[in-house]
Amino acid sequence: AITVWFYGFPRKEVIEFPILTPCRDKKSDNDRRSIFVSIPCFCDPQLRFTLRDLFEKAKYPDRLFVGVYWQCDLTEDSTDFGSDLPLQWANRVRVLMVHKKHARG
Repeated sequence: AITVWFYGFPRKEVIEFPILTPCRDKKSDNDRRSIFVSIPCFCDPQLRFTLRDLFEKAKYPDRLFVGVYWQCDLTEDSTDFGSDLPLQWANRVRVLMVHKKHARG
């Protein structure tokens, strides 16, 4: 399941992590729009392909910001799902790992 929110124009007072501020090279307000994609996943070995596909198919990948809620067993599941992403994409992905025994619903 993927949930997508469009926040429109980023405002400095709301953004907690300045590193996540979209590029503001262009003058048009349309060029500053960003999209946040939330990906909850449970022990999903296909996550690395989902992330790569998301950025590769985006018309403006520099506007994407991704949050992954990764429910897994760190001893069994691979945690290198973002290691093959180019650095400019990997910097736009934040991951919260939770042991799968704590998963709810």
